[in-house]
Formats: sequence, C-alpha cells, structure tokens
Amino acid sequence: MSLLYQMRRHSVAAALTGFALRLCFVRFFPTTGGDTAAYLELARNLLDKHVYALLRDGLLVPIDARPPGYPLFVAAVYSLSGRSDTALLVAQAILDVAGCFLIAALAARLAPEPDRRRVWLAALWLAALCPFVANYAAVPLTEVLAVFLASATLLLLVRAWQREELAGVGCDPPSRDWLLAGMAAGLATLVRPESPLLLASAGVAIGLTCAIRGQWMRIVRTGVWLAAGLLLPLLPWGARNVVTLGRVQLLASRYAEMPGEYVSRGFYAWTNTWLVRFRDVYLVPWKLEEQPILVDDLPAYAFDSPEERERVARLLDEYNDSLTLTPLIDHGFA
Repeated sequence: MSLLYQMRRHSVAAALTGFALRLCFVRFFPTTGGDTAAYLELARNLLDKHVYALLRDGLLVPIDARPPGYPLFVAAVYSLSGRSDTALLVAQAILDVAGCFLIAALAARLAPEPDRRRVWLAALWLAALCPFVANYAAVPLTEVLAVFLASATLLLLVRAWQREELAGVGCDPPSRDWLLAGMAAGLATLVRPESPLLLASAGVAIGLTCAIRGQWMRIVRTGVWLAAGLLLPLLPWGARNVVTLGRVQLLASRYAEMPGEYVSRGFYAWTNTWLVRFRDVYLVPWKLEEQPILVDDLPAYAFDSPEERERVARLLDEYNDSLTLTPLIDHGFA
C-alpha cells in the first residue's frame, strides 16, 4: 500500500469523522448566541431590502456595529437554501472541516521536511475532532468563518515567508504572496474586526528577523504589500460607511452602538480598570440594560477601598431600579 494512498485514506477518514461530529452538534445541540438575531436579521434585510440595516421602531437603520462578512455569508447560504437555518449550520460544518485542512497544511509547513506527512495527519485529526471548535458549527455566529479565514491568513503568511527565504531576497521577490496574505487578513477583518492583529503579530516577527539581518528594505516592502492587501477588501465597506453614515469606519464601531445611541463610556472605562476574568464579562458588562448587576458579583479587586465599594453599590442600585444607565449614572462610574 503506497504512502500516498494511506495519506488519502486517513485524510478522508478524518474529514468524514470531523463532519459527523459537527453534524451531531447540529442535530442534537443547535443553539444561538447573543448576536445571532442581529446577524440573521442583517442577512434577511440584505436579501429582501438590499440594505445593510436593522429594523428599529419600524424603520430600517443602516449600521456599522457589525462588520458585514458573516451576514454576507448567511445571506449567500439563505439564497441557495430558501432561508433554512439548518442549511446554514450544515454549511458551517462543511466550512469548518475545510478549515481543518488549512490547519493541517499550516502545521505541515512548520514541520521539518521528513516529518511533514506525519504532522499533516496528526494536525488534521486533532482539528477535526476538537470539540471546542466543532461545536460552533451548531450556532449562527462568526466563529467558524473567522477560524477558517484566520487559518488561511496564517498559512499564506508562512507560505510567503518560506518562499521568499527559498528564493532569496536578492531575487525577484514574491510580493504577490504577501498581497494575498494581506487580503486574507482583510477578509477575516470583515468577519471579526480584531483580525488585523494577525498581521501585527506576524509583522513583529518579520521585523525583528529582518532587523537582525539588516534587511531594512525588506521590512518596508513586506509591510507595504501586507497593508495594501489588508485594505483592498476593507475599502468597499469603508466607502459604504462614508456614503451611508457620513464617517470613515473600516472596522466596526467600538461599542457596537446604533447610530445616535448613547454609549456608556464612563461605565466601560470603570470596568476596564479591573476586568481581567472572562466570567465577569457575563456578570457585569453583558448584563447592561438587560439584567440587574449585583455588587456582590464583583470581585474584591474591583474596589480599592470600602468607600469605593459603597459608591459603586449606590450607582448599581440606581441602575437596577430601571435597568437604564442614564448619563448621570454613567458619569458617576466615569
């Protein structure tokens, strides 16, 4: 039995097993997240009204609170499936399995040449069977698409670096590879606005390596091509925001606010002074204007004195009376 045949057999087995795992989540554990309703409404309005907007008080309000990548994906699936949410989840399962192959390819490229086939298979099986990623196939959120595009971005970054190292910087530089990596990051940014951090981290590694070698022009050239690739997918979104909302916005609004909506910047500034555990996100900021926030749920290090705890308790009592964070209460938190 040839090695190539064994590779194909194991790859098919991993893909089918991973797909079956995701279908189990879709069949038995489908769920929704806090942003699901907004994403699905944006997709429906794109198809029905041809506008990227949410319905508020009977009016369609254009927004930039969420980047358009995932709603566009949902709209594409809806247009082919007759608005079937099950079809959406199955499509996510297929895309997630495809992403496992990107992860395997990335791992293989980072492995020594003699071990690449073994690393490919190990990474493919690990990615296919990891339940902490697979379960997102069963929820209409950005995670599956974001992981797929992040994996593609990292793979293209590693490929560009390795090809340039192999060719030698004195030869014709493969600038197209860097441009493609930047474009993948740009597409990922249209799904999750923190995705440029992938390029930032890669830029640090590339910059340090080239600086040690004294390859200063290589740093500039690589940075220019990555930045150009990043901007290309974002320009239509930015142009839409300028025309529709009258402001330059290439990512998404920081606080995911609707146009004209009051933003509790004082409250968020206060939480930023102590919020370090993800569990506290559920207990405090994600409850804002939906559920009471209890001072006893806050960790002790949220206060620097008993007097401050008393002040926060009074502000929370005022908020809990109406579940509305008024500008006056927000000023108190600030």
